[in-house]
Amino acid sequence: MANSFKKSIQKNQKEYYAKNPKPKVKKKTENLDWKYFYGRSYVLPVLFIAISIFSAFSFSNQVNNFYYFTVAAYFGLGIYYFVKKPYLRVGKDFISTRRLGYDKSFEADQIKTIELYDGYVLISFKKRRTKWVFAKSINRYPVEDMAIELIKFASLNKVELINETKGNI
Repeated sequence: MANSFKKSIQKNQKEYYAKNPKPKVKKKTENLDWKYFYGRSYVLPVLFIAISIFSAFSFSNQVNNFYYFTVAAYFGLGIYYFVKKPYLRVGKDFISTRRLGYDKSFEADQIKTIELYDGYVLISFKKRRTKWVFAKSINRYPVEDMAIELIKFASLNKVELINETKGNI
């Protein structure tokens, strides 16, 4: 390339970036505002592995490719749901969790009430009839730590909080 052509390109770039500055990069510290609470799923993986074992023994006389696929698929689903930990993520103005393989998130203005009990947490929403249940007995969630963070979330975002715990939270 000729030097004059390079200089004209550089001049055009300088003029362009003077008119259209590059957007500033956001800092990575935004993610530090999120709190994750991980549980462990036992019920669904045990169910899938039990179905796999049942189908392995009950259909063993009908051996074909679909038989092997069915046994392997149920066993694989059991392992998948055991490895994929359920979680509750609490941000400044949203709450999200994983529901059967996809992430579901709600803003603070969509949350109706947060109910805290000994051993589980219920979150109900304004336009939905379902409630999210985070239980210590079923999914091994750290309910006490979740309760502390959800109390902060409810006071910050003016969400109705029902605290029925017997302990000091």
